[in-house]
Amino acid sequence: IIGAFTFAVAVAAVLFGLFAARFATDRAWDHYEILFDESVFGLSQGSPVLYNGVSIGRVIEIDLNPEDVRQVLVTVEIDANVPIHTDTRATVRLTGLTGTAAIQLSGGSPEAPLLTAEGRDLARIEAGSSALSRLLEESEGIAVTANDLLNRAGRLLDDENIARVD
Repeated sequence: IIGAFTFAVAVAAVLFGLFAARFATDRAWDHYEILFDESVFGLSQGSPVLYNGVSIGRVIEIDLNPEDVRQVLVTVEIDANVPIHTDTRATVRLTGLTGTAAIQLSGGSPEAPLLTAEGRDLARIEAGSSALSRLLEESEGIAVTANDLLNRAGRLLDDENIARVD
């Protein structure tokens, strides 16, 4: 009796696992591509796609654009129940202190038409400049200015000028 009960519980657990796996794979996904003109540092396959902070999909492929290697072509899958409009914009954002990145979608007014492929294999979501890339660009200018300031301070405080002050 104990063996039969254990066997029945094991079979029920396996059947439930198969049911749960089928339910998880039945979810419908739409695929889109995003063309970035900037670095996508920290982004990897499996990185989340967020819409106003809510996870709606994931990154499935990252490649250089074969037509222009200065651009990065990212393929994402997004829950088919989420409407993506023509005015939806994508940016790369950091998700934590570890440097992992996610794609953040924003915009997409209900009045705008839904995004379509228009002669391509996949519909393309427009990419915007991310705050991270703007910060990195501005930090280079700040570093150059700080370096110039330190060089001037070094010339001002050289041995000859310090001797004059004494």
